[in-house]
Amino acid sequence: AEGQPGLMGTVEIIKRAAPSLPNWGIVCTFDGLGLFGQRSPELFPDTVNGDVLYKMYRNGDKQWISRSVDFSLVFPDHSSATSFAQAVGSDGDIACEVSAYEGADGFTHQAEVTTTLAPTCRTITERETFFGRIAEEYGGRNDGWGCFRITEES
Repeated sequence: AEGQPGLMGTVEIIKRAAPSLPNWGIVCTFDGLGLFGQRSPELFPDTVNGDVLYKMYRNGDKQWISRSVDFSLVFPDHSSATSFAQAVGSDGDIACEVSAYEGADGFTHQAEVTTTLAPTCRTITERETFFGRIAEEYGGRNDGWGCFRITEES
């Protein structure tokens, strides 16, 4: 599927339809280079996000499966964090919670935005950039992201 989450279902359908041949097997993969122990610079660029996602992939994460991803953004005060949360909104795909924060000088509150997506470098970086731009309008900045690893399809 070469890093395209939406193609993994099609790859699985093709695998199930393929004939069985003695001493042959079919391997469905999200990243072809990964089969040979190589890192795809397109899927896992030399960035912090690329490094984290590559490590997840090497540890068996099925990055084509959507899951909740949390983006943390920090703000200088409760009011700015709350204004950010209102700007981002909450609907079926996005939830945002504001809480106290003690992790960095000058930032006393954080907003944690939770959304559902397949964690690829492109999707993570796009969302992180999008939320970061909104946060800047309220004196905030990105402070990382995280999600649970999925190693089994259920």
